Amino acid sequence: MTDIDYFKKFNDKYGHQAGDIVLKHISNTLKKCVSNKDFVCRYGGEEMAVILINTDKKSAIKIAENICKTVSTNKYPLSDNLNVEITLSLGCSTYPENGKTPEELIEYADKCLYNAKETGRNKVGFIE
Repeated sequence: MTDIDYFKKFNDKYGHQAGDIVLKHISNTLKKCVSNKDFVCRYGGEEMAVILINTDKKSAIKIAENICKTVSTNKYPLSDNLNVEITLSLGCSTYPENGKTPEELIEYADKCLYNAKETGRNKVGFIE
């Protein structure tokens, strides 16, 4: 599960049309960070879900960390003379360790995501 950091402030500063442009850039970046068998989808607002097929926890965390780094090191164009920096907070869950139903997996990933936001953003969060 991913969430764009400070997206409300971004929309307030640049407008919702710019926010839509950033969502497209981020979704394209996410797709480039995963294999073609995996799924990237918008979950709601600025949250996106990345579903990794047959991926263990260690590999999922490594992919999430790579996504975080890739997004934070890119500059995303809003216009010819304006590029912006974006960061993401992420949370991971894997079947069956963190849940056996879609709802349980989403709930666990969401808790990890909020841990990332509460502990500094621009990272993968964990529950201990």
